[in-house]
Amino acid sequence: MQNKKKCNSGCGANSVLNDRGCGCHDHKKHDHCEYEPCQLEVEETETCFKNDCKLGCCQPLNIGGIQATDPIAIEARRVFDTMRFRAMADATAPCGDPLNFEIEVVEVKGPVPQGGPVNVTINEICVNYDSIVVDPGCLSLEDYDIEPRDCSNEGDTTFEYDCQGKGNRTCCEKGKGTSVVYKERGLRVEVYGLVLELKGRCGCTTFTALAYPTDCTSNSIIPYVQFVFNTLSAPICCPSSRTEILLRQSYNTSISVDCIGKCTLKYISGDRGGCGCDCDCDSGCGFDHHHPEPPCDCYFELCIPNDIDLVLAVEEVVSTLVNEQVVVLGSRTPLEPRLVDSFKYDFHSCGKR
Repeated sequence: MQNKKKCNSGCGANSVLNDRGCGCHDHKKHDHCEYEPCQLEVEETETCFKNDCKLGCCQPLNIGGIQATDPIAIEARRVFDTMRFRAMADATAPCGDPLNFEIEVVEVKGPVPQGGPVNVTINEICVNYDSIVVDPGCLSLEDYDIEPRDCSNEGDTTFEYDCQGKGNRTCCEKGKGTSVVYKERGLRVEVYGLVLELKGRCGCTTFTALAYPTDCTSNSIIPYVQFVFNTLSAPICCPSSRTEILLRQSYNTSISVDCIGKCTLKYISGDRGGCGCDCDCDSGCGFDHHHPEPPCDCYFELCIPNDIDLVLAVEEVVSTLVNEQVVVLGSRTPLEPRLVDSFKYDFHSCGKR
């Protein structure tokens, strides 16, 4: 590849090339005149490629039809039975006391009357938290000895147990499983660093407030809230022989807030200690384009008479798995993985490299 520098001043007889080798300078006007910028002349090349960075929907792996299959013996865990629980619980403080919220108005855009509290509407509720911890509590499986597997890590939502039972000869002779009562007591979910963001409106005025969970006894902000569930119990099918099984629990959680009805927003002048601070705003005190900051040391109070009801829904899937040797139809042709290049290069090109 050859690069050639080409310059054209295009400025007339009174111009010369400047020190940089491009452009020109007019001796009479002593300022820069228009000129054509430098251009690079390059030889044509076939080594070009598109900068394709599109992201969108994708197609999962699809094996398609298998033409030639062979019986293959494998050892795997077969799902013997599975069931699903769905339950809800109200939030409480760590010691089980009722939960309150400390509300702080952090943003107001628009005027707020000074005469007294005004009715406002909460339009949107955002739930923010740091982590969710699931504690399965005490687990029992009728006529089975249960041994938890490796200690779970914080934030895990799947728990496994090795279970050894006595078996059921009657069901075993019939080639059937036996129904066993599964019972889970003391299921508890803890949500750390919870903060609710409340976005509301009063006419053309909008506001944002943060709600922090507090203990109703001490009125201090608590590090986490907990949800304690009633006993979950149902029969599940297990092998009727003395075969050891694996019991697996998988949890999904969802936090929601019940409808927040009547709310009032009140403008208060002066500091929180009661020091006087008279505000004089033609359009009412608040944050707006005329008064981007409070005219003095003022603050707002958002009152929710019926408090905030925080609810957590949990979905638990319980499965019994049996380790078995089974024969499946499969292809011995290895799976071809998808190629991901760390650089763009055509290995099958017939051109120069």
